[in-house]
Amino acid sequence: LSPNPISKPGHLMLQFNSEKENTMHVQLYNFSGKLIKEDDMSAVAGSNNGHFHIGDVAAGTYTIIVTMDGKKESYKVVVQ
Repeated sequence: LSPNPISKPGHLMLQFNSEKENTMHVQLYNFSGKLIKEDDMSAVAGSNNGHFHIGDVAAGTYTIIVTMDGKKESYKVVVQ
């Protein structure tokens, strides 16, 4: 994920690998666990670059959860 921290309004670039053509689900949660935004990104087999547009959310710490093929990972993201 980059950049981190993010300036407002902003977007994240997600670089990820996929074993096959697929879809990655991306969710943004605020500090209290409320879902703020979600989107799906298409993936091809191999290396992928996707953009997740965060927009003009309030400054703070957020959690990004990415899910693909039943695998889930979470990351902290700071919005300035």
